[in-house]
Amino acid sequence: MPNHRTSIAVLPFDQKGATDEYSFFGEGIGEEIIRALSSIPGLRVCSRRSSFSLAESHLSIDELAKKLNVENILEGSVQVAGDQIRISASLIEATSDETYWSNSWHRPLSNIFEVQDEISLLIADQLREHFGHLEISDHLVHMHTRNIDAFTWELKGRRQFNKWNPKDVHTAIDYFKMAIELDPEYLDPRIGLADAYGFLATTGFGDPVSCWKKAKDELDFVHERDPLHAGLNYQLANYEFFTQASYTQAFHYAKITIQSREGYPEGQQFMAFLNMLRGDMKKAGDHIRYARAIDPLNSETRFYEAYYQYLSGKAEPLLRELKHATDSLLLPDEKLGLETMVYHTLDYKDESEQSYAELKLRSQNNSSPQADAYFYLNAARRGLADEAFSVLDKLFSHRSAILLLNFSDPLASGLQNDPRHSEYHRRIFQLESEPKPAKKSNLSLTNVDDIKAQLKRWMEVEQIYLDPKLNLRSLASSLNIHPNQLSWLLNEELQVNFNDFINLFRIEHFIRLATDTSNAHISFIGLAYESGFNSKSVFNTSFKKLKGQTPSQYISSMK
Repeated sequence: MPNHRTSIAVLPFDQKGATDEYSFFGEGIGEEIIRALSSIPGLRVCSRRSSFSLAESHLSIDELAKKLNVENILEGSVQVAGDQIRISASLIEATSDETYWSNSWHRPLSNIFEVQDEISLLIADQLREHFGHLEISDHLVHMHTRNIDAFTWELKGRRQFNKWNPKDVHTAIDYFKMAIELDPEYLDPRIGLADAYGFLATTGFGDPVSCWKKAKDELDFVHERDPLHAGLNYQLANYEFFTQASYTQAFHYAKITIQSREGYPEGQQFMAFLNMLRGDMKKAGDHIRYARAIDPLNSETRFYEAYYQYLSGKAEPLLRELKHATDSLLLPDEKLGLETMVYHTLDYKDESEQSYAELKLRSQNNSSPQADAYFYLNAARRGLADEAFSVLDKLFSHRSAILLLNFSDPLASGLQNDPRHSEYHRRIFQLESEPKPAKKSNLSLTNVDDIKAQLKRWMEVEQIYLDPKLNLRSLASSLNIHPNQLSWLLNEELQVNFNDFINLFRIEHFIRLATDTSNAHISFIGLAYESGFNSKSVFNTSFKKLKGQTPSQYISSMK
């Protein structure tokens, strides 16, 4: 799992006085900020599904942070009146419950993307200044459409789809289509349509052939315009796995998904799943832990984690999850088949035989595509290798994703000594050659010593730290370098984050003022403000952190 400088959960923005027409905007803005922040390497962002699930819990900030395992919470509010939108946001350090940044905006509704980009960049800057280097793009939110009504329909569709039931998914499809009608080049509702059709196909609430065809049409449209879109590649991975039974292509697209957006929880889950099937449990575990870190409260995350433990020889967690699995997560025959496997693994003889008999009957009646897959498992379980491999050929002739899913199941482990098994394994899990890792942005400066000299002059001669509004971006502008370069220089070369670097100069300035007898009539807080601090609490906290004593203790020790 990657190392992270810090972590954050974004709550849905309160919709103060919102009419029904705009009641979804608070969720939409929060979700857009999550998507923007999760594109920043080194920043762990809690998923929408986990953070939004606690929105109505009335937990304290500290309790929310502990459940979501994050250090920072972003909360805010949104009001829409006519063609105007007012947004406020506050960034809170969880353990102290201290708001260390807040701001508000009152803009035309048509500027919604610019405002979301501004909010996301300001939050990222604050986190970088407090917790260390983050490489931040110049823009985190891009204008998806110029048609605000199309954006509104897309947000409405996303909200309905996230309810995960067939009725609301059909409503979401209608909303996505309305958005596309207003702006045919708007890609997000097309991804939403593909997701919705894929949901109907895999859960049995729609005809699989026609639903997957509709999904693929939308995906082809998006692929021509934005082939690296994380949501697109996640949907393509599902399409290749569940309709083409192509492990190779599914792995290819899943990998692009998390390369495009590392903090995409569904992408991490799917990569864990694919590595489990291939037998690479180390990589599967890495992806599972990452998915758990960014999406801790989601039932799918728990299910994949339980399935990982099952494949690792621990069956009880999977049985517990199966008892609570919803129809949207597992089809009835799939749930029965998994329960049969678990009962066998746990040696629950009566339950195993009863569920197997029911499964066999469903297979004979061709009730679902799962029949062949569970017949394969049963044949393997009984040591009937010829029958098992005969059924397995349907993986290629029928493109059976269910057979692909169950090929590596522990119940089929008895086939592994058969020479045919390694050949099937090679054919199924053949991967593309590993691409060379992409080079990270080059943050090294052309002349580090020159920049350090400039920085020293700005701090010691110009005393730029006395400006209480000084931030990393403004200091970088004074040095005529990119903020990412300054952040790298401070954290990697000087081994200090921006806040501590600036505050140390302010503290040394304060000490000079406080030990000057001509300033005896000025309070410590007054001297702190003259030194560039704009908050009593920040001054006291920084002083204790950097000097190990309170200001009064330190100054007294110097007398």
